[in-house]
Amino acid sequence: MKKTLTSVVILGVLLIASMTATVQVLAQGAGLEREIQDVEKLLQDARDRHIQIIAPSYYEKAEKKLQEAKARFDSKGKIENIRTMLAETRTELKQAETFRDVGELILRDAIVARQEALTANAPEHAAAESKNAKEALYQAGREIEKGNHNNARARAADSVRLLKTAELEGIRNDLLGEARSARDTAFQDKADKKAAATYAAGERHLAAAEAILREDRYDREAAAGSAVEAIKSFRHARDIVAVNRRLERGDSDIELEKLVLEHEQEIASIADAVNVGADFAAGRGQVLDGIKASIVSLRSDRDALRSEVGERDARIAGLKSEQENLSAQLGKVSGQERQAAASLLSRQERDSRMAKVRGLFAKNEAEIVTRGDELMVRLYGISFPVGSSEIRPQDFGVLTRVQQVLREFPAAEVTVEGHTDSSGDDDYNMQLSDRRALAVKSYLDANMGLSADRISAKGSGETSPIANNETEAGRARNRRIEVRLLLPPIGQ
Repeated sequence: MKKTLTSVVILGVLLIASMTATVQVLAQGAGLEREIQDVEKLLQDARDRHIQIIAPSYYEKAEKKLQEAKARFDSKGKIENIRTMLAETRTELKQAETFRDVGELILRDAIVARQEALTANAPEHAAAESKNAKEALYQAGREIEKGNHNNARARAADSVRLLKTAELEGIRNDLLGEARSARDTAFQDKADKKAAATYAAGERHLAAAEAILREDRYDREAAAGSAVEAIKSFRHARDIVAVNRRLERGDSDIELEKLVLEHEQEIASIADAVNVGADFAAGRGQVLDGIKASIVSLRSDRDALRSEVGERDARIAGLKSEQENLSAQLGKVSGQERQAAASLLSRQERDSRMAKVRGLFAKNEAEIVTRGDELMVRLYGISFPVGSSEIRPQDFGVLTRVQQVLREFPAAEVTVEGHTDSSGDDDYNMQLSDRRALAVKSYLDANMGLSADRISAKGSGETSPIANNETEAGRARNRRIEVRLLLPPIGQ
């Protein structure tokens, strides 16, 4: 009996020691993760101050050290080695900062020109000019690192000239390239003859856009408006040509009837989607009026539901306050017991909601990742057009399911992050990822009425890859949007 008791005591001591060691390891891991996040912020702050341009060699070394540290952390490498790499990253950044004052002075005009070229989507629409301009600008930075200020000024002047050229080409190709392509395609279809009035309208809009840019290259909004109208006209002209060709190929009366019936079928499918009967006996106008009325009603219902949800949340907050007051009066039940019971219920509720969220997305649409109190929806299913932050109708479905996730966790703080692969210009990728994250944030906000202090957006460019950028499959995974939810701690 005595030996058995001694064995139990020894086993208990060993178990406690093992648990203590495990807790210490977990705590060290969490602390190291915070250190990595802090260094990531230092690197991002340096980029925001254009240190990657002013002192490119030091910044590149800092970035490489951080990536190595993150890779070691993910592969559960030695903590001391990871901390050494983080320290080396900080050292490289501190050294880079010593060039900041002189760099801002010498490269001031070049940095402004660079930003204007990025805004014009020059790396996408004037790739060769942008590449030459970037090489000149970064060479100016390397001359600053060497202390060759005269050489740096000369290279900076070269970069300004090249950047201005790239910017202008970027604006023209970005705003007018699609319109010109639409015109060429319409012309090949003989739309200038078979849909002359509509084609001519496109020509007028395109000419107006070109005139605006000649007058003021920065009046992008007005030029873009005219270019979009030109594209619509040229595409509409092609549709008219297609109708003409059908009528020319066979019996015009039969073909006309087919076209009318096809058009009515398209309208009927829309009517069915909004639960409206499509009886064309009284004419299409009546059906279209019914569709419009249904859409107005649906919008009204959506607004009413938003208001109802707000009132419900207020009632829940009031009931929660009452519950807390009642709980405080339950002196017979110990605080520890109450906390344990509440924590268990909260964890079960969270686990239930997590399981529900995981079933919302197909494998090729999104991946759900959890870490501590963070839930991340890693979206692969949103396909932005090249160089664009436009959210297209085919993406509405997956974003609707993201809204369902946010509704499951109404108290969570939300951050939308944009990511790209490593193809192309890194500064442009950073800006593009920022625009795309902001577009998703704006979409969610417009459809859910989220408060400004609950949701934010930021771009990370190519700085946080999750796959190998050397393969097409890896690049596809790296081009993504991440919606991060910071959940309240269990029990709150």
